[in-house]
Amino acid sequence: MRRAERLAAGLVLVAAGGAVALLAASAWWTQLLAAGGVATVALGLWQAGWIESGNRVAELRWSPGELSADTRVFRDAVWLRWRSPAGRRRAMLLARGDVPAGQLRALVVRLRIEAVERALPEARTR
Repeated sequence: MRRAERLAAGLVLVAAGGAVALLAASAWWTQLLAAGGVATVALGLWQAGWIESGNRVAELRWSPGELSADTRVFRDAVWLRWRSPAGRRRAMLLARGDVPAGQLRALVVRLRIEAVERALPEARTR
């Protein structure tokens, strides 16, 4: 379900909308520019699949993409960053409740093992 992404996207859009509202006393062109910025952010979040897009993750495979070094593992969440075979950078936030708990734990363990293998090439000889 990727609820964490929808929540984060919603908070970003609310904050951006609040920033536009704070510009009420500014010139009309400033308000228009700020509203255009909010629309651009919303479009980017929609294209990334963070808000009601037809792009949903149905299955995850490890093979074709290249995992970026800026992938982060937290206690109850994983911030995945990767480059697709076409060279596009992608990102996904998976939190507890987005995927079954066992699958999230398995992903966290796998990412930690891969981090050690990248840092210590001799660890691959297991």
